[in-house]
Amino acid sequence: MLVVGVSALVTLLLTALQVLLDYRDLRRNLEKQLDDVGLHAQALEGSVWDFDERQVQRVLDGLVLVPEVALVQVTASDTGQRWSAGRLPAGETLTRGYPLRHADGGQLREIGRVEVVAALAPLRDQVVLSGAWALLSNALRIALVAVFMVFLIRRLVTSRLEQLAGQVRALVPRLLPAQGAPGAEPPPPELDELGEVEWALRRATDDLGRAVGALRESEARYRRIVETANEGVWLIDAENRTTFVNQRMARMLGYTPEEMLGRALFDFMDEEARAAAAAAVERRRKGVVEQHDFRFSRKDGSDAWVLIDTTPFFDEQGAYAGALGMVTDVTERRRLEEQFRQAQKLEAVARLAAGVAHDFNNLLTAMLGAAGALVEGLPSGDPRREDALEIQAAAQRAALLTRQLLAFGRRQAAQPRVLDLNEVVWAMERMLRRLIGEEIELLTHPATGLWPVRADPGQVEQVIVNLAVNARDAMTSGGRLTIETANVEPAAAASGAQAARRVRLSVRDTGCGMVPEVLEHLFEPFFTTKEAGKGTGLGLSTVHGIVKQCGGDIEVRSEPGKGTEFEVFLPAAGDTTQPAAEGPGRLPATRGTETVLVLDDEPLVRSAVGRPLRALGYRVLEAGDGEEALRALADAPGRRVDLLVTDLVLPGVGGPEVVASLRDLLPGLPVLFVSGYSDRALELERFGPRAGFLAKPFASAELTRKVRELLDA
Repeated sequence: MLVVGVSALVTLLLTALQVLLDYRDLRRNLEKQLDDVGLHAQALEGSVWDFDERQVQRVLDGLVLVPEVALVQVTASDTGQRWSAGRLPAGETLTRGYPLRHADGGQLREIGRVEVVAALAPLRDQVVLSGAWALLSNALRIALVAVFMVFLIRRLVTSRLEQLAGQVRALVPRLLPAQGAPGAEPPPPELDELGEVEWALRRATDDLGRAVGALRESEARYRRIVETANEGVWLIDAENRTTFVNQRMARMLGYTPEEMLGRALFDFMDEEARAAAAAAVERRRKGVVEQHDFRFSRKDGSDAWVLIDTTPFFDEQGAYAGALGMVTDVTERRRLEEQFRQAQKLEAVARLAAGVAHDFNNLLTAMLGAAGALVEGLPSGDPRREDALEIQAAAQRAALLTRQLLAFGRRQAAQPRVLDLNEVVWAMERMLRRLIGEEIELLTHPATGLWPVRADPGQVEQVIVNLAVNARDAMTSGGRLTIETANVEPAAAASGAQAARRVRLSVRDTGCGMVPEVLEHLFEPFFTTKEAGKGTGLGLSTVHGIVKQCGGDIEVRSEPGKGTEFEVFLPAAGDTTQPAAEGPGRLPATRGTETVLVLDDEPLVRSAVGRPLRALGYRVLEAGDGEEALRALADAPGRRVDLLVTDLVLPGVGGPEVVASLRDLLPGLPVLFVSGYSDRALELERFGPRAGFLAKPFASAELTRKVRELLDA
């Protein structure tokens, strides 16, 4: 009944509010109606000006016919003359006045005023009547609803409550704890049906609260274990849909747990992996428990290699219900394994390149020796001498290629010397054009008056090649590669201007550029953005190491879509003049009569070494291995040899071992080691000051000068 009373009160208030709103709206409509009448009355200004009383009265009689308008009157300003129609109503009225103006001599004069009067009593009567009807209809409706609610409460609530109370009385013994335990008291006997239900609900709520608390504690313990585990946890149902993943699993693939829930297992792998996954799921359905590597696809498209330990589970009827996967991220391990394989491949290629370069150096040594002999034996005007010089120049260019191969194989020790970067770039230009391909334009801009630098030419060539290869890979659709050199003046505040001078080598491309995240790791070993099998990640780290070894710096600028520029800064050499190269054509004038034993397994090399020495008067003995060397020593006059020229790498016993045997027979024997592997020169320090090294290929002048130095030491 309280609900009925409240409903009646609310209905009364709402009806009153509606009456007030209706009265306000009707009054606004009346005001608007009076304004319209006033506007029509302003049409009387001409008639009032002319004192046309008949026309004025006719208009007023028409205006008073408008509903709700009780009185309309016009008063002239000058004469006070008044015309009216209708009569003033009794009670409260609503009056509106409007001026009448007329233009006289260009000026607007007020000639009179119109007043419109309406009665408000009809409005109030209309509103009160409508409110009364609304109140009466709502009261009738509330009465009907109250009767219906009483019927429903009795039928649906009270009877059901009595039934529920009976069930509670039967349930009470089951709700009570054991006799003597806390809370074992039965409900008070004075409770009515509703009180008994309330007691039972309170008791059940307490028990449920304790059960929920225990469940929450158990769930929190479970979540701590699952969410703090280093492994990913992945649950799928029988339809391969994800029902649960922990945070570790979601981060492993770059998602949030909410993004993975409900998605099929196959959504996180490519077509190739799906075939393997389908076979694995079939094994799960058969109850197979196994551990294996698998490849998923991350949200960003990259691969995630995992070690997954999967266990199927089944429902009470024995049907397959899904599987649990314990997942460990092994992407980094796989990456390191791949890097190791790449390093092994690189090492194998390097060994092959070094071996090819070594054998080729033997041939070049013979070519340079023969070409030198031809140049020496032909007069300057002989056209054949020009051909011999061409052969000699071609052999020297081939020697440059072998140095690059040895540098690639890391079999070329650093041999810094003063050099001109422009000459290095010019010498490599033809090879670079073949390296980058025809679709890429190569531009070189060497600076005039470039300061010399002190560096290993082979290492500088390796820097340029690696930067050019990096630029080529960034311009898959063609572009422009620009190589520039320039002098960099020291800062004005720096002390020691000469020491602070630097030479800049710039390699700039118009390729795809790099994002800041890539630039941060650019010079790290094995870091690469190329596809698997297409890059080792060693090129730029090698460049960085060479530049730092030379005492220089390297900077890089790049933006996506705007290309990349590498700038290598090398210290300018203190000696600003480049030492003159040894002339290839003339043998030194110093002659000799000593006996020289030439030990090399390559006959062409033995011939290239022996020919210029014999031309200078030396007695030359030749041997292809250690045994032949000992026999040659036994056949030598007086069993004496003044100098040994030997290769480092010999069949059977190596060069250093042969030297040790010969020095047992000839203590203090001077030795000149020749080899294409210049990185092994440091191994020869143990042979003392009367041991020298000459890298293949070499010119005859270099050989004879070195021989004379060792004999005179």
